[in-house]
Amino acid sequence: TIKLLYPGSFKPLHWGHTELARVAGVVMKRILGEDKKVVITYEISATIVGKKDVNEDDFKERLKQFTDANHRVAITTAKLFVEKAKMFPDHGLIVGVDTARRVIDPQYYANSEDKMIAAIEEIAALGCYFVVGGRKVGEGEWDDMNNMVIPARIKKYFRGIQPADFRVDISSTEIRARRASTEPEKRSEDDE
Repeated sequence: TIKLLYPGSFKPLHWGHTELARVAGVVMKRILGEDKKVVITYEISATIVGKKDVNEDDFKERLKQFTDANHRVAITTAKLFVEKAKMFPDHGLIVGVDTARRVIDPQYYANSEDKMIAAIEEIAALGCYFVVGGRKVGEGEWDDMNNMVIPARIKKYFRGIQPADFRVDISSTEIRARRASTEPEKRSEDDE
């Protein structure tokens, strides 16, 4: 069995997410064996590095997206990928290229490349690795793992998804912005 974990905020869950998850499974089957079964678990952390903690009502709304679609979902308090790997050993960790860049950025490891490499090697020792999808940047431009500089010692723990396999030019941020621009203005009781 190929086990994949897709951490994210999923606000909202959209086709780009589910397509990336599906394609990550296809890519890993090519690498590990077409006869393997793929199990994908989405993960929402109550505490996300660099973002506000998720409140209970927001969690319920986000969870409903997964349960309505019969997707596996886990709620954790794991902020860091090392913590996620400890909770989900032997999983491929599906991430976008922007997240992959943060994962290997020494600034998140007390500005130490050695500490960053040690963290990635700890993740790998738990049987985990990163499956990296690209994303749209700017107008029609695409960024993926081919544009990343990954230290040679840890490069084998990152598997890139090629644009020919996955290219979805939409983001949760764009969806939220579109929704906000099309929502009718809320009227107060004073307006009536």
